[in-house]
Amino acid sequence: MSVDQVKTFFNKATIMSQHELNYEYNILSCYVRGILIDSKGEHAWEIRAGGTGRINYHNDNEVLLGCEECADGFQ
Repeated sequence: MSVDQVKTFFNKATIMSQHELNYEYNILSCYVRGILIDSKGEHAWEIRAGGTGRINYHNDNEVLLGCEECADGFQ
């Protein structure tokens, strides 16, 4: 996955619930991981080939993300 694809995913993705993740997206085994750095620290992120992702913030708060538009380009 290129840097541009990662940027595109985070720019287009929307926050979703666990239910949406389970029933509206394909959870594929291929993924990339990285670190997001902002004024509050470092946070782990993951993007999966099916157009889903997550950000794990330093306070153990996890945000689930989905991008239907992105999904086809990642597979």
